Amino acid sequence: MKKITSFCLLTIATLLPGIAASADPWPSKPIRIVVTFAPGGTSDVMGRAIAPPLSAALGVPVVVVNKPGAQQAVIRMGQVGLTSGDHDRDALGLWNLALGGLFTSRLNHVLREVKGLTYGVRSGFDTRRAMAGSYLVASSVEHDRCAEAIEAVRHEVFTMLGERPLTVTELEDARRNRLESTAREDDTCSNVTRRVVDTWLAGEPISESNDLIERYRKLTMEQVLETATRRLTPQNWLTVLVADWDKVKSAVEALGFDQIEVMAPADLIVQ
Repeated sequence: MKKITSFCLLTIATLLPGIAASADPWPSKPIRIVVTFAPGGTSDVMGRAIAPPLSAALGVPVVVVNKPGAQQAVIRMGQVGLTSGDHDRDALGLWNLALGGLFTSRLNHVLREVKGLTYGVRSGFDTRRAMAGSYLVASSVEHDRCAEAIEAVRHEVFTMLGERPLTVTELEDARRNRLESTAREDDTCSNVTRRVVDTWLAGEPISESNDLIERYRKLTMEQVLETATRRLTPQNWLTVLVADWDKVKSAVEALGFDQIEVMAPADLIVQ
């Protein structure tokens, strides 16, 4: 009996090993286009298409899942993230809040408020205890603005890691958010219970919440900037699109990728 091999999108980045930073301009590798069946939810279809090219995913910057009739183009861009015990988690968490973790973040300001590309865009880490989770930027846009959205995300990420780095105001806003959010986790019995369970599942000491507050207070701008520059490699990010390929093909191709490889639906089926 045939069945479709399905993976959750958030798992994909955890399976891709870290890639060293490269000086090559983006994009430096070919696009891999995966064509799958139209039925099914966005996450299910996305997972079906990503499974087959896992062995070839190193250096492949874009996977397009062709979903004819899709109302919007769903975009996910990211890399291997962190384990829950990673020593860089706190610094990267603050940096990410300024990039795309808050409503007032750079990504949301540019893509939503300035360009009107989307109702919202978010970025964040999915941390795991035993293995690194994913770090993803997520949004949905109209098909005719899909390529523009990809370019806008990459521009904001690269400039925040380079010519327009995290500001003092952004750092303090992110720090205040984390301190207040951590404090609110103890405002009800259910929140305390959830925090204790989450802490245990992450393999952290029961005092982690209090320890985390102190670590957030002590983090310096230099530490946050150095950590983000060292750990984030957007030139190697995997980009996944779920969209009606006919509607985005010309614009995505115009981004300047060297090659497009198309996989047939049969390639997604295993015996």
